[in-house]
Amino acid sequence: MFDEGLNDLFVVRNAGNVVTNGVLGSLEHSLLELGVNLVMVLGHEDCGAVKAALHTDKHAAASKDYLEALIRPIGPAIRRAKQLPGALLENAVRENVRLMVGKIRSAPFVTRAGRPITVAGGIYRLRTG
Repeated sequence: MFDEGLNDLFVVRNAGNVVTNGVLGSLEHSLLELGVNLVMVLGHEDCGAVKAALHTDKHAAASKDYLEALIRPIGPAIRRAKQLPGALLENAVRENVRLMVGKIRSAPFVTRAGRPITVAGGIYRLRTG
């Protein structure tokens, strides 16, 4: 997708792009130790974690220890998306990307990097690439 070779990207993947301490630690390492200067939060329109957050009642019987820890941080994006016109899932995915970009931008290590760091968001369209 980015037309890059091996070791050209430092990739941190998790469901829903949820920014956890582990994700922040990985990003801090990539910025401070590896010289990364671009962080991209890339959602997609069929995100299962956002769908799960939209249907928390369906998942109430699921493991509270793990699934809830995944979908709880998406809750603010869901609440914002419900205020917007248009498709709820599409809006929720977009708001979730915005929320997670904001969390990364506000991390102390981003300003401590001593150089400009770009934190951007995007939505990948699975059907069209």
